[in-house]
Parts: sequence; structure tokens; C-alpha cells
Amino acid sequence: MDDNKVEDNRMQVTIVSEWDSRPLPAKVDPNCPAHVVLAGLQDPKKSGPFLAPARPGQPYTLTLHRTKTQIAPSATMAAAGVRDGDVLHVSRDIQGAVPPPPPWTGTGGR
Repeated sequence: MDDNKVEDNRMQVTIVSEWDSRPLPAKVDPNCPAHVVLAGLQDPKKSGPFLAPARPGQPYTLTLHRTKTQIAPSATMAAAGVRDGDVLHVSRDIQGAVPPPPPWTGTGGR
């Protein structure tokens, strides 16, 4: 056994988004919260960010594809049920960004 080797307990996941057709293989720590994963995807270090910076009022969200559940920003990967080999889908939370249309009055503009 190599005493210099650090144990790697990270999980291998695949991150996908609607803005990039290339899936991104990534290793995530089970104790890492979703907001930290998303911040890392926006970090321009290395080969450039996977995601553009989030727009004001439109934060990114992570959904666990296997269960179709959205992961809360403060939830860790382990608490969200993420397993080795899972797929995480990135989307924008745009609820409330577009106001609903006015109610129809039935007057037909006459």
C-alpha cells in the first residue's frame, strides 16, 4: 500500500445541460453542497467554465436525473441521494421571470 496516496471518496457523476451538448464527467465529494458544485461549473479556471455566470434572478439548479428531483442549493450530494455514476442535469430557475398574461375578459377588443 502506498502511504502517500490520499483516499479518494469522490463520486463519479456526469453533468449535462441544455446549453452544451457535451456531457461533463466530474468527480464530486459526497459532502459537497449543490451551490458549490454549481459555482465550480462557472469557474473559468483550467479549460474554461462549463456554464456562463448565472444571470440575476435566474440561478442555476441541479436535478438528479435518476429520481427527477431538484437538489436544494444547501443540500450535500450525499443528502440528495447522489450515487456514483449518476447524471446531474443543470437548468436555470426562471420561475417568476415572466409575468403571467392578463386575464381574458371575453370582450374581444370591441
